[in-house]
Amino acid sequence: FKPGEVMIGQGETRRDLFFLTEGVVEISRKDGEADLMLNEIGAPYILGDVAFLFGMPRTATAKAKTDVTAFVLKQEDIGELLKDLPPWVHPLLTSLASGIKSLHHKSGTLEKRLSEVDGDNRRRS
Repeated sequence: FKPGEVMIGQGETRRDLFFLTEGVVEISRKDGEADLMLNEIGAPYILGDVAFLFGMPRTATAKAKTDVTAFVLKQEDIGELLKDLPPWVHPLLTSLASGIKSLHHKSGTLEKRLSEVDGDNRRRS
């Protein structure tokens, strides 16, 4: 994907899963007429897991901020395989995806906070 290219559009019903391997993706949501930038995601990361796992419309737009390389897993390509899995696999995958996203968010928050503290310390020196 090239910079500025939309990978996932808010409200889309496609259920593809994106494994981000290189680059940075900007996540945003429409709020009325305004686009609210929610996050910047860097590789490695998985995009589209909510739609993939739950069949919900896309909750945000993902747009390439830099050149992005991603492996795209089409839902229809894996649908038959998922039908044959034991019933406990779906909740397990959902839990793992949720945990990974939570850890990624927490590490980003901590990284920003450390950067702020470092900046504060440099100004005091």
